[in-house]
Amino acid sequence: MVCPSCRSVKQAEFTAEMIIHSPGLKNIDRPGTWLFPELLVCLDCGFCRFTVPETELASVAKSTTPPTPFRPYEIVTTRCRSSSFR
Repeated sequence: MVCPSCRSVKQAEFTAEMIIHSPGLKNIDRPGTWLFPELLVCLDCGFCRFTVPETELASVAKSTTPPTPFRPYEIVTTRCRSSSFR
């Protein structure tokens, strides 16, 4: 399998432990969900991928609030008025 970021074949698998927390201040008191996924790491660019195991996925889904629409390629442009920074 090649790296989707740099197309390298130099990859290695690692075991990891991580905690997924629900975002936002309203979820600050909720405990995180522990995961122990297998990571596939590109040794050239550092790109990493993993899959959340099904049992933990159910726990993560239960602890989250309904998602807001995600637009990964939406570009927001703003203009600064140079006169306001004088």
